[in-house]
Amino acid sequence: MRDNMSAFNSFEYDSKISSALPYYEEFHSQVMDMVRAMNFKKINWLDTGCGTGKTARKALAELSGMEITFTLCDISGEMLKIARGMAC
Repeated sequence: MRDNMSAFNSFEYDSKISSALPYYEEFHSQVMDMVRAMNFKKINWLDTGCGTGKTARKALAELSGMEITFTLCDISGEMLKIARGMAC
C-alpha cells in the first residue's frame, strides 16, 4: 500500500530501491564492514529513514556476536509496519 510518504509502494520498496539508488547494496555492505572493523561489543543503532528495516535485518544477520539495540524511524507508517513484521 502506498501511503504517499515514499516514491514506492511499501510492499515493493526493497525490490525497487536498488534500481532507483545506484550502489544501494554496496552501501549496506560498506556500513557492515565499517561497524565490524570498529569491533564493538554493544551497539545502540539509530536508523532514520529505515524503510522496511533492511539495514537492521542485514546487521543482525552479519554482525553476530555483537549486542545490538535498534531504534528504527521512518516517516511512512506502512514502512514501519513492514519493519516490525520482519523483526527477529
